[in-house]
Amino acid sequence: MMRLFLAALLVCIPLSYCFEDTEFTKHLQSEIDEYLSEKDRPLMRPRRSPLDDNEIVNDEHFKCKQHSRKSCCGKTNLFKNFGDQNKTLGKTCYEEVSERLKQDLPLQEAPNLFSCEKYKMMKKLQYCVYECVGKKRKILTSDGDLNVNEMKIYLNNDLFKEDWQKELAQKAVPKCLSEKYLEWPQSEPGIICNPIAVQFQHCLWREFELNCPKNEQKDSKKCNKLRNNLKQQYATKRKV
Repeated sequence: MMRLFLAALLVCIPLSYCFEDTEFTKHLQSEIDEYLSEKDRPLMRPRRSPLDDNEIVNDEHFKCKQHSRKSCCGKTNLFKNFGDQNKTLGKTCYEEVSERLKQDLPLQEAPNLFSCEKYKMMKKLQYCVYECVGKKRKILTSDGDLNVNEMKIYLNNDLFKEDWQKELAQKAVPKCLSEKYLEWPQSEPGIICNPIAVQFQHCLWREFELNCPKNEQKDSKKCNKLRNNLKQQYATKRKV
């Protein structure tokens, strides 16, 4: 049964514009969790799977898990609350996007975890919230595309503070600004958001993790595995 669920999830992934980097996906969801109101938390968090007795949902863990996401490069999570370090925009955007998403799949229905619709809704929530934040922060245009000049100002003045970050950014920023990103499928029903804000953030995150200076790297089993996975993905991408 579990194999069937995993196979079903693989079918959902292409439809939900998912990243290969599960750690980055967790990073995104931990930020969305910060914006959840108390009434929405039981609806948006995953239900316990009846197929896995080891999968236990702990309420206290859920309440504080957004504070536990650590970066593998540097002392702080550099890309936490991207475009919204003061967290003044995210909650407003979450509330606005949630209202719009109710037209697609009402949050009150709490769709079953083992469905493409549940997974797609959570991914769409991430993309739409970050588009909203980017527009309000003026680092995205009204169409949700990158506002290159404002993005550069934000990155140089507000995000990259330390010398090693500025040095990495000299190569990472131009590369990610010139990257070709996927558009939101026009055939997808419901509201349409521009996914470029998340894709651009993912590109920067990937470049920093891949090229992190040795003295800034965290030496842990999780981080070593992450770096190895990213290197393998990058090598595979170059061969294609």
